Amino acid sequence: MVRTTADRVAQALREREQLVLVLGGDCTVGIGTIAGIRSAVGDIALVYFDLHSDLNIPDTASDGALDWMALAHMLSIDGTEPSLAHATASDPLLAPEQVGLFAHSLSQSTRFERREIERLGLARIALEDVRSDPAGAAHDMLEVLAKRSHRYAIHLDVDVVDFTDAPLSEHPSRNTGLKLDEMLDALAVLASGPGLVAITVAELNPHNPAADKGLLQRFSASFAQAIRSSSLNVRTARPERPRSSNH
Repeated sequence: MVRTTADRVAQALREREQLVLVLGGDCTVGIGTIAGIRSAVGDIALVYFDLHSDLNIPDTASDGALDWMALAHMLSIDGTEPSLAHATASDPLLAPEQVGLFAHSLSQSTRFERREIERLGLARIALEDVRSDPAGAAHDMLEVLAKRSHRYAIHLDVDVVDFTDAPLSEHPSRNTGLKLDEMLDALAVLASGPGLVAITVAELNPHNPAADKGLLQRFSASFAQAIRSSSLNVRTARPERPRSSNH
């Protein structure tokens, strides 16, 4: 899946300069997105717009879900799954200074992840800061990334939205996270930078918003409006699932 996503993203970027939108499943689709960008255009910075840092390794995630390990594999942290960490030509895909955690909650991190954030010196704008000023926090993140690369991508995990406000995510984070409008306000600013090349949307489970009549349609329309500020056209790269997948 990572290699397929990387190939699709790279092809879209090489065909012509345009924003690539990847509609993924779990957060590991972001590994392929970044690999494809690296292959097509070179170095990239990453806004990791997620309640979680996804810096776990198999030994620190009791349920073994790779969803919680995506960024760890992009950074090739010791202890990651070799077949996934080495699935792309670049290993590691990112250096720590190329990553910015956005709307991250320390209370949603394992002890291992908190140590890794400090050890790696990852730039981080906390959930509380984004909640109090979504647009201002997004501007701050763009300023941080601009010092590190003139191109960047956004990885959006919809579990950053409070499940009680808008039940979108596969992972129901109740009474935490951002309101949907707060997330969209921040996204509109994050998507306004001239160097944006790709957005990955992950962890949206259509069965959950379907229970709230019209929510999926409202989310889609609001999301489209939020990313309209990008100066590039959108081309969707929807990775096909392998026939053997049981996800």
